[in-house]
Amino acid sequence: MAEYVDSTFCSNLLCENITGGSEGGIYFSHVTEGCIEKNVINDCENGIQIKNNSNPEVKNNFLKNRKYNIWILCDSLPLIHYNEFANENSYGVYNHKSFRLIQYNNFHNYIGVLYNECHPEVSEIHNNNFFCSLYAIKIRNTVYQTADINAENNYFGTVDITEIQNLIWDKNDLDENDPTYPHTGIVNFTPFLLSEVISAGIQGE
Repeated sequence: MAEYVDSTFCSNLLCENITGGSEGGIYFSHVTEGCIEKNVINDCENGIQIKNNSNPEVKNNFLKNRKYNIWILCDSLPLIHYNEFANENSYGVYNHKSFRLIQYNNFHNYIGVLYNECHPEVSEIHNNNFFCSLYAIKIRNTVYQTADINAENNYFGTVDITEIQNLIWDKNDLDENDPTYPHTGIVNFTPFLLSEVISAGIQGE
């Protein structure tokens, strides 16, 4: 856990079987910058929690956790790239209010977005591989405003646009009479990649 510091570097950890606490494996709160890299975070209730204006670089981690692999809250702007999200039955990244950029990751689970109005101009998802059976990106409908997501140039495991649309949950999946319809954003996923991003996932040793 790191709280109320300018910078923290967290690497080469094995975090597993951590339950019963909201913090999970690695927890940043009010950490201005820093880096979370080369960690194995496995079978925790929550893998990495980043909140309260924390802005680390998160790279080259292996994550396979029960609920949230990376949980972003409260005006935090981490850069998330070159990670491996291994399990299907949890959120790869769950965002509440804001994120900066998610790129060059392998997802076997999905990105959930709720209420990202704080910094919509920097909330982008690019050059990831999604190997998901249910959803790749899901905007949760809510009474709060959720901005559109720029998710161009990702590979969704298929080149069939109908299959890709089925992997996206956004405003297009809601009835216009739904009270959350006016507040729910759209995932802009075209153009999409026709083949796997070879440089995605963990890099180096």
